[in-house]
Amino acid sequence: METCFAENIKQAFAESCYAMAMKNREVSEEYQSASEEYKKLFDSIRDKLGEDRKLMLRLEELQNRMGSMDDECIYLQGFIDCVYLLKRIRLL
Repeated sequence: METCFAENIKQAFAESCYAMAMKNREVSEEYQSASEEYKKLFDSIRDKLGEDRKLMLRLEELQNRMGSMDDECIYLQGFIDCVYLLKRIRLL
């Protein structure tokens, strides 16, 4: 029963985290500024690499994939810990 509950919570929170991240991208000026700065820097480095610029694209893809996995894991664990705590103190 606990495993099923944990999996259901994990799925619900994963969807919630994704929605929050997408909203943050749209409304956060700080995020948009950092994103623009990142794009400029990435393009500058890629252009300087010339023929080897595909390596930069592969590196970015792997970095994004790993970061996404890390972030999802951190957020989900935080949500799960919170729900378990609320259950433990009998608020859920």
